[in-house]
Amino acid sequence: SIEDVFSQFIDPKLYKSINYSIKTKKKYILEEYFPDYDKWFEINVYPADYGTSIFIKDVSEKVLAAKEIKLTNERFAKVAQATTDVIWDWNVEENLLFLSDTFKSLFGHELKTENKNLQLWSDNLHPEDKARVIDSLYKVVEDTENNINIWETEYRFLNASREYSYVLDKGIVIRDQEGKAIRLIGAMTDISFRKNYEKSLQQLNRKLEERTRNVEAQNRILKDIAWTQSHTVRAPLARLMLLANLIRDGIVAEEEVADLLDKIWISANELDSIIKDIINKSQSLKSVEQKS
Repeated sequence: SIEDVFSQFIDPKLYKSINYSIKTKKKYILEEYFPDYDKWFEINVYPADYGTSIFIKDVSEKVLAAKEIKLTNERFAKVAQATTDVIWDWNVEENLLFLSDTFKSLFGHELKTENKNLQLWSDNLHPEDKARVIDSLYKVVEDTENNINIWETEYRFLNASREYSYVLDKGIVIRDQEGKAIRLIGAMTDISFRKNYEKSLQQLNRKLEERTRNVEAQNRILKDIAWTQSHTVRAPLARLMLLANLIRDGIVAEEEVADLLDKIWISANELDSIIKDIINKSQSLKSVEQKS
């Protein structure tokens, strides 16, 4: 009987199922765990008019591998839910691209069956970045000699609002035993805030540099004006004061007064030119201050 032949495998529930299969002549397949052996077995029952064939196969490795895959997928799903990044998984051989739900919330694109491939991603790359980014991706994918399994790049990605977001994309290559890439798994991070912040800092630095140059120019003009006032103005002014004192005190003979007046006129013109030069420099100082 079945119980005698498979006494170590048969429990009441399994025995009933096999008997039912024999009576109804319907094929019966079952995977069952047997604690006594600490293994999973697949039992196949093939009833026929001339008898019943029963096959028992150890499927422990297959069952454990399936459980491991299920656990990995569950972890993958939890990570995809927990992060603000877009988790992606590209099946290279079949060109199937999985994108987590964050893809829609970040970029607004609808995920449909017909667009779940690499084209959905590549079509929205910025024209100036597209060739560089795709070339870098396939360079890693097609590399079988240098053991390059990490891909990382930055680019601009068009969102559903027709505006470009800055993206940092990282991926890792999974290869078969021959080194051929079969899958890539990675994450897209929206770094638009960081990029805009960097641009703002660059603009601020340019303004500060320009402001510094203007201040330096102002200082040079002020130093020049100060030197002019303290040195250049003093010489003609001293001559005017001396000549005026000579005339006032009557020290100069009457026939020499005309000559002294000519010298006074020359010194006055020289002083006037110096004053005009100071005024021009002062105006250029105001122009520099307006630029600041």
